[in-house]
Amino acid sequence: MELVAEESLVTEIAFDTKNDDFIYYLKAGTFENYSPISSARPHDFDIHHYQISTDESKQHTDRKSYLMQSLQVSTEGNGIYFVMFDDANAETADDIFEAHQRIFYLSLDESDDLRVASKEGKNADIYDFTVTPNDEAFIFQAVNGTGEDGIYEYELFTYDRETGTEELLTNMREHTSNPVIGPDGETVYFIVDKQFGRPSSDYYLYKMNMDGSGIEEVSLSME
Repeated sequence: MELVAEESLVTEIAFDTKNDDFIYYLKAGTFENYSPISSARPHDFDIHHYQISTDESKQHTDRKSYLMQSLQVSTEGNGIYFVMFDDANAETADDIFEAHQRIFYLSLDESDDLRVASKEGKNADIYDFTVTPNDEAFIFQAVNGTGEDGIYEYELFTYDRETGTEELLTNMREHTSNPVIGPDGETVYFIVDKQFGRPSSDYYLYKMNMDGSGIEEVSLSME
């Protein structure tokens, strides 16, 4: 069954664990004029959902955003979290250039209820993230420094939404990404690329406790 028929890109999907009749997705147009040898790139992102029982789709935003990613459905309220540039108040090209990627929350009950959910005023970009049980905190990826070779080092951080505090969870000094909370609701799994920024990648799977303790590599042996 084809979900989206028109010329567009579906870049991410997310299920609503509270209602398995809905699939939420990011849909984008394509832009092919970066250079004669570049492939088509996504642009003009918006959030949609597909209702399985009715075979109908609905568009939730009309922002045509330069970037949307890391789509997450709230486990508590009727809403969605995602990463987008915080450029709503940008008036000049410099303002747009200085905008940072933050986590946003969109209410599905009130379409105009769109707000920043991560720490405001933070002068660093957030890339991918996950939401902890009960929407109490975010575990997210951001740059934590630069190595001796000049390559950015990405780590995982946590942001407590009630206290407004932010803490570093990992100190891998590599490219740490893709946090996912396991079925037990207490273990965080993530990926480390130990060759990030080099000709080839070298990925490893790790796990840790929610507070960043007990970091260990997960063996992927098939024996």
